[in-house]
Amino acid sequence: MKKLKNLLIILTVLFLILIFLTNSKVFASNPANLLQKVEYSAEFQKWLELSDEEKKNTIQPRMYPILSTHNISKNPLYKAKMLGANIDSRYSLKDIIPSNLSIRNQQQTNSCWTFAALSSLETNLALSNYKKGIHPSKVYDFSERHMEYATSKTFSNGVENKMGYNRNVGDGGNWYFAESYLTNGSGAINESEMPFENNENTIDLNNIQNKTVSSTIYDTIDFPDYRYYDDERKTEVMNQIKQHIQNYGSVSVSIHSS
Repeated sequence: MKKLKNLLIILTVLFLILIFLTNSKVFASNPANLLQKVEYSAEFQKWLELSDEEKKNTIQPRMYPILSTHNISKNPLYKAKMLGANIDSRYSLKDIIPSNLSIRNQQQTNSCWTFAALSSLETNLALSNYKKGIHPSKVYDFSERHMEYATSKTFSNGVENKMGYNRNVGDGGNWYFAESYLTNGSGAINESEMPFENNENTIDLNNIQNKTVSSTIYDTIDFPDYRYYDDERKTEVMNQIKQHIQNYGSVSVSIHSS
């Protein structure tokens, strides 16, 4: 009996060592790869060849390709957990972080994209607090107006915003503008520093400068558009999203807020 007990202990230790070595191999990386020169994305290289007039009528694409930061674990326990993922019949943030789901009004501005992007960030931070066991009493409220202006190029007296894109205030936007704004150190800033106004007037550049950045995104994961997938593929994508939320607290990851 004693020999059998010792054998079980040895097998258990060997199994744990195997798991450790497997994960170490997956997450190990070659430091030399981090020093390689990153080339412009193919889309951006084509965009650079356009004339100035064509550039004004074209959304500037990503300058650099987005490198994948997701590592697929070979840990058998992780795989077993993934296989147990399922879809809830109902899921609502109102049941989890109700204080961070206030209704916002863009009024007559064309800023729907800023409201959508910042609402995603606000609820993300609140949900992360909830996952950490912090009572979700803090209400996050970032400035949509600052995002709208900080991503535009033209300001009063013909002054150009060097960190802006080929767009003017009121032209509308998309997730790529918002993603760049939230990852390049421009924002987000609190609503109190640049409150919403129901206009899209041309303002002085200094009105958007010297603001306190209170939240910066360091990494994002973009899930594919699955509207045209069959039911089996939709289920697979939804399981991935749910598993990611369980692991990280929300869909966007690596967020810092002060």
